[in-house]
Amino acid sequence: MHKLLLRQLKRNQKNELFISENNNFLSSISDAYAQNEQSVKMLERSLYLISNELNERNETLKNQLEKMKQVQNKLENSIGLLNATVNSTGEILFVYALNGKLLSFNSMGQAFFDEMGFKPVSHWKEFLSIVKDQQQMTSIIDNLHQDPFQYLTGTIELIDKRFFDFRSLPQIQEGTISGRVWCFRDVTIQKQYEATIEYHAFHDALTGLPNRALLLDRISHSIATSKREDKKLAVLFLDLDDFKKINDTEGHDAGDLLLKEVVRRLQTRLREFDTLSRQGGDEFIIVLEKIESEIMRWTHPSNRLHSEP
Repeated sequence: MHKLLLRQLKRNQKNELFISENNNFLSSISDAYAQNEQSVKMLERSLYLISNELNERNETLKNQLEKMKQVQNKLENSIGLLNATVNSTGEILFVYALNGKLLSFNSMGQAFFDEMGFKPVSHWKEFLSIVKDQQQMTSIIDNLHQDPFQYLTGTIELIDKRFFDFRSLPQIQEGTISGRVWCFRDVTIQKQYEATIEYHAFHDALTGLPNRALLLDRISHSIATSKREDKKLAVLFLDLDDFKKINDTEGHDAGDLLLKEVVRRLQTRLREFDTLSRQGGDEFIIVLEKIESEIMRWTHPSNRLHSEP
């Protein structure tokens, strides 16, 4: 008989006669106690095993969470480093989705929007409003539809007369294009410097007139125009009498002023398609296009420059 049942019988002062008379009944109760005890032991064993498993899983989750935190910290550091690198390139960076929607931009991009005085554009088509040659930009975008993997470079001018070199390349994830990255660099000062160099390469420093290099190009163009339109062309050589005496007696500053005044008077007699060029010193060349008898107006003694006061 189960020991727990025996203790209960003794506690209730049940004698041997009672036990003998109810043996079958008490045996059933004893068996139930034994079965319950076995069930409790099995449950305790299960709870023990489950507890150990849960503890192991909890420890595993803690380790995984710690690793995830480490990965997150590394990722945040990498993103921070990447953003710092992107922001320090000196270039404006825009990232657009395939549908043309603006996804992100760097600090230079934000500064660019601030300078233009408007909020970040949400679509590339809005960017066209600040481009001087909108057809150029539209053509570039249309070409991307034909070959989205192509690498683009070029230069655009904005409506505020600033120039930007651009580079554009596809943003690829797992072999699929997800968007497009555009990089812009302000080259306005460089363009102005190049324009200044080019201007001085083809113009006289004192008078601003075309020099010999540019004159040859103008003459070639005038000859082609005369042949095409069946018009006459005249080339006049002009120098100033006794100009050296002015430099010697009045000084070079006075000579420079005289040359500028001569240029001013000559230009008042020229048409917009005629060319006046200084060859150096007091020597000038005049190219007259589309002439008939106007040449006489230039060569007649009564029309010389010194006839003016």
